[in-house]
Amino acid sequence: MSDALFSVGFNVALHVVLLPALVAGSIMTLAWRPWRDETWLNDYWGGSIGIGAAYLVGHWGLGGQPENMPYLGAGIIVIGLVQPLLARISSGFDWEKLIISLAASQALVYAVITFKFSDSHWAGLEAVLWMDVLGLLIVAADWTLDHVARRHSGATIPLAMCVISIAGSAVLVLISVASGSELVGVITVVASVALVLSWWDPSITLAKGGTTVFTLLFASLVLYGFFFSYDDPSPWVGFTMALAPHALWLGEIGPVSQMEGWLATVARVALLVPPLAASALLAWGL
Repeated sequence: MSDALFSVGFNVALHVVLLPALVAGSIMTLAWRPWRDETWLNDYWGGSIGIGAAYLVGHWGLGGQPENMPYLGAGIIVIGLVQPLLARISSGFDWEKLIISLAASQALVYAVITFKFSDSHWAGLEAVLWMDVLGLLIVAADWTLDHVARRHSGATIPLAMCVISIAGSAVLVLISVASGSELVGVITVVASVALVLSWWDPSITLAKGGTTVFTLLFASLVLYGFFFSYDDPSPWVGFTMALAPHALWLGEIGPVSQMEGWLATVARVALLVPPLAASALLAWGL
């Protein structure tokens, strides 16, 4: 019994923590070079590839289920890499980013529904409506994280990602989807690596790619968990979680907006706690 527990614990430590952290840390450090004053090439690619590649390593290490998720993950990385290119050619409102993000979120929801992640399949108008609603929620969350990242480089978004993914992992445990919880745990580890590097160099940002990869990966895992769960979780669990990132905008007004440094970062991210706690309580059945 003890040998079996040790084997499970070692597997989780290796594939959820150590290997993803090593992959993400190597890629992000190469891209961002936090010890230097100038950036190398376009450092936006560090977040996109670092988050996506580290997730894929963790996914395969944990058994490769759901089996279609690596294909989604690879596509999500490409979408993340396109974001900096769009930022270069865009002037004013990012219509190109909005259109691609909307198309990507719609494709993601369709993939989760139809790639046989579960036996729950929608058809006809119901499927279209759910794809539209879920897709818009995903795009809105990505839009908020990306624009907050543009306003506040450094630790704000990596810390927010840590809090969001920890809450998502807890929710998946509460709705009895432990495998999905482990995969979200990989994202938490990667966000923690970005947090350490952003503490080293506060000019680091996950905008224009990194936030998109995080949002799409996280959303796909949460959707997978909801469709796979036999507990039939309330839609309000996912709805409150989808709205949580928008609480970051409250940090742009009132007393939080007057704060500086790490105090401002912590105060901003603390605004995520109420909606995420509400999502966890709803998943718990309260």
